[in-house]
Amino acid sequence: MTKTAIGPILLALAAPAGGGRVFEDFESFPSQEAFAKAWYGPPHGNWMRQTLAPRPGRAGAHVLRFEYRTEPGEAKYYAAICRVNRWNLAGYDAVRFWLKPDGSGREMTLQFNLADARGDNIHDLWQASYRPEKGDVAPRRVTIPFARLVHPAWLDRAGKRASFAPAEVIELALYVGSPDSPFGEGVYQFDDFEAVRVHDDLAVRALAAMTAKAAELHASGAAVVAWTEGGSVRGWSSRMAVVGGLAKPAVGADPGANLLGVAYAKAAEVAETGRDSGAAGRRPMTGELGWPGGVVLKGETGLLIAAFSGGPSEDDVKIARAGLDVLAGASAPE
Repeated sequence: MTKTAIGPILLALAAPAGGGRVFEDFESFPSQEAFAKAWYGPPHGNWMRQTLAPRPGRAGAHVLRFEYRTEPGEAKYYAAICRVNRWNLAGYDAVRFWLKPDGSGREMTLQFNLADARGDNIHDLWQASYRPEKGDVAPRRVTIPFARLVHPAWLDRAGKRASFAPAEVIELALYVGSPDSPFGEGVYQFDDFEAVRVHDDLAVRALAAMTAKAAELHASGAAVVAWTEGGSVRGWSSRMAVVGGLAKPAVGADPGANLLGVAYAKAAEVAETGRDSGAAGRRPMTGELGWPGGVVLKGETGLLIAAFSGGPSEDDVKIARAGLDVLAGASAPE
């Protein structure tokens, strides 16, 4: 097996925000024998041994305890374990799992196998790698967006899919070791493989960051975060939060302001121009205001947008950027 470096992945130490689908938690096996039959060692790779073990700090729960050996040489520098099963992960955009490394600093790789359009196994492999720091033994949750899964460099891509298809997963494999990892023996532990909507999780945290920044700046109003698929906006998913007040009431001749409407107008301008609101360099279109406070960043799978309305323009921008920074965390370690 040859692995391909793909850059950073999202590393989340906190518990997941919910809304996901756990598709392997190692709780359904009646015995060690049944477990070892389902999660088996393939005919390639170095020595390994798999056992169900108690989950640290969680009574009655089990983990995959994966003992392994790695040595220099082809098919010796890694150990592998896999399970064949059909998992329909449609509707999700990432996989999250619990990991306890052993302090060795050895790279681990998660690999999915996809069926073709007829449901046949054509060994259409998609993978991503993660390497803990040497000496790090702390349990954590690792999140890998599907957008970061790539074909192995050695794979013959003839007849393979051009993009990852979450609905067609027929196998999950785990590898420990790489040609440039330190060699030796060790134990990695895995649990709770879950399909998640990573932006949904991030949106909650992005709005919380905007709320905190607004409090710091003594601003109230409406916060919006949105994300798209692809380089142009043909649809988006969004969330909003009221931060203090949804509107400013009318006072005298001042008709007041619907702050949520203003925030969405800023986000709409960003969607049309691909630039921060107020920076388009043209007259605002009908439906736009041309006011700052909407910010944008090109992410791994599309545009990330945050907008705030309720304070002075410079503060609206600062609040929106606090949310955008969290959304952008989908492509970098926390």
